Amino acid sequence: MKKKFMSISLATLLVSSFTSNTVFAANQQAEVVVEYSNDTKWTSAVSGQHQYGRVTLISEGTGLAGAFVWKKCAGDIDYVDTQIQLGTDSSYKQDSTNVYMQGGCTYKLEVKNYSTNKAKGYIRNWD
Repeated sequence: MKKKFMSISLATLLVSSFTSNTVFAANQQAEVVVEYSNDTKWTSAVSGQHQYGRVTLISEGTGLAGAFVWKKCAGDIDYVDTQIQLGTDSSYKQDSTNVYMQGGCTYKLEVKNYSTNKAKGYIRNWD
């Protein structure tokens, strides 16, 4: 009986130690509004979930706006080769793209309003 109790206790301890280390990031979204021409703002950070997230840029009025994705992993900040640009000659007022978001990293969206009335940027860690 004592041996069976020890086996069950050990099994419970092993299972709980493996499952307690598994952490999943919750779905997160951040947004920023840049109201003035020649201004730049950043969203707050969202956590990567080892899956694709979505980035959206909306331009209100005529002019040029851009959005750029940045990631931070273990202290290093890197530009992610993902950008969206909306121009005056474009019929697009909104554009979106997907970006892979590695777990253990955080991601921010930099939104630049070059000459439009207002630019809005959204970043989320799910598609």
